[in-house]
Amino acid sequence: MTKGSLENIIAIIGLGNIGLPLAIEFGKKFKTIGFDVDKHRVDTLQQGIDIRNTSTEMISISEKLTFTSEYQTLQVCNIFIIAVQTSTNNDSTPNINALINASQTVAKILKKNDLVIYESTVFPGCTEEICVPILEQFSGLTYNSDFFVGYSPERINTGDSVHTLTNTIKITAGSNTETAQKVDKLYQTIIKAGTHLVSSIKTAEAAKLLENAQRDINIAFMNEVAAILTGQNISFEDVWNASSTKWNFLKFSPGLVGGECLPLASNYLHYLSKDKEGVLQSSRMINNNFPQTIAQVIEEKIKTDFPNLDNAKLLVLGITYKPDSPDCKNSLVPLFVNSLINKGFDINCYDPIAVNAPLKVIDTLTDDHKYHLIIKASKHSIFEQLNYSSFTHPDYLIFDIQQFSFHKGKPTMAEN
Repeated sequence: MTKGSLENIIAIIGLGNIGLPLAIEFGKKFKTIGFDVDKHRVDTLQQGIDIRNTSTEMISISEKLTFTSEYQTLQVCNIFIIAVQTSTNNDSTPNINALINASQTVAKILKKNDLVIYESTVFPGCTEEICVPILEQFSGLTYNSDFFVGYSPERINTGDSVHTLTNTIKITAGSNTETAQKVDKLYQTIIKAGTHLVSSIKTAEAAKLLENAQRDINIAFMNEVAAILTGQNISFEDVWNASSTKWNFLKFSPGLVGGECLPLASNYLHYLSKDKEGVLQSSRMINNNFPQTIAQVIEEKIKTDFPNLDNAKLLVLGITYKPDSPDCKNSLVPLFVNSLINKGFDINCYDPIAVNAPLKVIDTLTDDHKYHLIIKASKHSIFEQLNYSSFTHPDYLIFDIQQFSFHKGKPTMAEN
């Protein structure tokens, strides 16, 4: 391993939402090489363009940072940080193929005393029981003798300008005491908020899953309660506001739980569980079925408020999996929209920041559209300036998924 930080040459394997911010920050301190198998991705990053965000968004490339799609270029590096995506198969079991491939790539150029750090979300034991044997097999080196391994779970919150990489505490771990200290000190060079060194790699792996599965379960609870209360003609929003006055009430809201992080964490923990019908599985079922639950609630509301209307026009605002993010991957909004379409509604979707939209979206909102219902699905901040009255029916309704409530249309900030 390295004797001093000045000798470090860092390779970042995978330049997605996790790897790119890491590469930029480490590139401010050390010579850093960002690697991705997607040559087009690398070519555009070299031009300062992040095509996975928006096609015109420029990024600030650190002075010591370069990009490559040729893994042989990484032979000069002595620290390899693997930040590739993990996912699940159709049966919700772990899919770590990208992680296996990345481990094989690094192993081919691994040298004596090198350090490999994993950031990808995995189930406890994956790093040491699956990845390390691959590193040994393809390198011919011995774990904790010839090379060393660390783990530091990513906490990137895409689209969040407040909780960024550098001001969010970083969990760190290493394959032995000395390695753990070196991993921790390495991250301290870029993480202003500080680090939290844990006792083992498995602890760090499990901590990542716990922090995300906890949110998944709490949102599932809110989703179920919202559906129950609404079915009893009780305003969930009013109940939530009343309950939130207690000091220890956890202020989770209903929502469409898409993306990678929360479903992945619950599925990975469930994969290790002997109880196959526990709260993790139940929560996943509730959240996976929530698009249809909302569609049913909306159908009943339209029939009640517009009883003589044959073809209600609906507008869905936002199709990405979270607010102010352009990422549509694993968003549940398309499933929600299709559920409404299957019920015979005339629907348009509007999302000017979405990239690679999986369903048709309209480019503009005009007075030709007279929507009866506005559905706030992904609450991008740009929607706060919309003038609803210019494209809605006089008696239009607004449904906010996070509040799980309907409101009669009223002026927005832009109309006041």
